[in-house]
Amino acid sequence: MNKKLLIGSCGGLTGYYLIKHFNKIWPKLTIYGIDSGLVNPSRLFVDTFIQVNPADKEESFIKDIINIINLNAIDFYLPTHSVECRLVSKYIEKIRSSTNIKILISPYAAYATLDNKANAYSELKQIGVCVPQVYTKGEKPVFPLLAKPILSSGSKGIKLITNEEELDLVLKRGNYIIMEYLRGVEYTADILFDHRSNVFTYNQRKRVKVLGGAAVISENDFSCECLNDISAIGKAFKIKGPANMQFFLTENNSTIFFDINLRFASGGLPLSVESGADIPVALVRLLNGDTVNPDEFKSDRKPRRMYRCFEEFYEEINYI
Repeated sequence: MNKKLLIGSCGGLTGYYLIKHFNKIWPKLTIYGIDSGLVNPSRLFVDTFIQVNPADKEESFIKDIINIINLNAIDFYLPTHSVECRLVSKYIEKIRSSTNIKILISPYAAYATLDNKANAYSELKQIGVCVPQVYTKGEKPVFPLLAKPILSSGSKGIKLITNEEELDLVLKRGNYIIMEYLRGVEYTADILFDHRSNVFTYNQRKRVKVLGGAAVISENDFSCECLNDISAIGKAFKIKGPANMQFFLTENNSTIFFDINLRFASGGLPLSVESGADIPVALVRLLNGDTVNPDEFKSDRKPRRMYRCFEEFYEEINYI
């Protein structure tokens, strides 16, 4: 594919994987990478690396994005980090009216609801999706409990609560949702939704070992089928593009969804790709306007295990 692709927040685990994967699949694809940090490994593997303002400087970041797209005639843009995706969604009309970029991203209303765990669980319950039981102040607590920042992504900021003293401290801090501690098998579904919020492809895997919130050992597992819930969530929130959903199969065989992320998964995505659900390639082909058969990107559902290890590489530093 002789096109130009911009990968956002490329210094993270997801960005690095996407760069490697696209370089392997489409050697003629020109890859641009952006990140607010200059010291990151991904810049060594892209065709062009550009440092941008951090996403918390909203207007400056969006201005950077628009300028980079126009100056380099970028064809496709894949944001990867949660904050970046939410910000791009917020300003998507400005980006589209100022550029010719092709991008598939969920509406900002979906981010606003699903990033807020209290609102997300309420909305999910209304469409018949099982979610964790939420502790309300004044109820008799059943320990252990789990405290999670109301506005959060992945496993950041999670606290295990084992007694009344710890519960009181979390309640005083506020900005946490306190829920039941789920026991069972933790799953992630990697999904690509099309322009009409239909599931284009997906893969379902167990999170066997996690490091820093990302799966480093993961196994395909379809013993509990959750496609109906996944489809319902996609339609209810008009999700478009890549997403990942986390759920537990509890000890009493209940399926409970606890996290909906409107972005590529940060850890186990390579397992889904290896299993045939090549979400990154399918996404770019859809953006390119290709006629794509979903059967071409179906997961083979084989009981495959992924191990993810660190790899060392080096560069000489020229201090001036």
